[in-house]
Amino acid sequence: MVHFHDTKKLNAGVHRRTIAFFLATMLCSESCIGIRAKERAWPPFLPAPSQVANADIVKDVWENVTFEREVAAPLLNSPMPVYESIIDAPDILAAAANHLGLTDESAELAPDDGFVLHSPDGSAASYRVLLYEPQHRVILSRGTLVVSGFRVKADVLGELKISSSNELIRQNLQIFVRIKDPFLSSFAHFVFLFLPTIADQELSRGFRLTHAVTTWAASDPDGFCLWLSSRPFTVRTRSVERAVNCLAMKEKIR
Repeated sequence: MVHFHDTKKLNAGVHRRTIAFFLATMLCSESCIGIRAKERAWPPFLPAPSQVANADIVKDVWENVTFEREVAAPLLNSPMPVYESIIDAPDILAAAANHLGLTDESAELAPDDGFVLHSPDGSAASYRVLLYEPQHRVILSRGTLVVSGFRVKADVLGELKISSSNELIRQNLQIFVRIKDPFLSSFAHFVFLFLPTIADQELSRGFRLTHAVTTWAASDPDGFCLWLSSRPFTVRTRSVERAVNCLAMKEKIR
């Protein structure tokens, strides 16, 4: 079983990094970095617009990018099926991270087969995978972040590339952020000079949560499966159970 300590300090640090990242995101303009999105009319990592859900939103993000970042995660030691089953089940990932004391956020299935993410501070976002391919995902997220009482709306298009060798998983995430508040852009250049490193750290937080939950499932399948058995049974639960081989644990109990 993976153990974590001093969760109050951890959550406080996460909150500070979250605020810092979104400040960097909100206040960055096209003059801060080269935006490659505008070189093409449509994301090259997606099929034609007629084959993509929410194509109008994707097009708006791609043509009006406020902020673009790319982050590579530390290597993750896990079987690929375990990792992929967990990233494809945000509700289970969030619940497991809560169980480990890493976060207090939640994720629920939405009517469009996406997910709705909630934070106790009032922040919320919808999350939908636009493209499922082996070791490749494209995600669209739309939400509102509450920062010091201010509500900031943003749309985010993300491309996740995954590769593995000898059960060491490499993850690379590139995101394109469209902030829907023109007023904040006037401070862009000044603020972004001081926050790029913090922005990268916040992008990496999602990797750390995934790393912790996947490591738990891979290193302590009995404990993970026991916890998972207390969750509502869904298609995603079944998928994770198969990947982790929870059936073997159930046979032990019998």
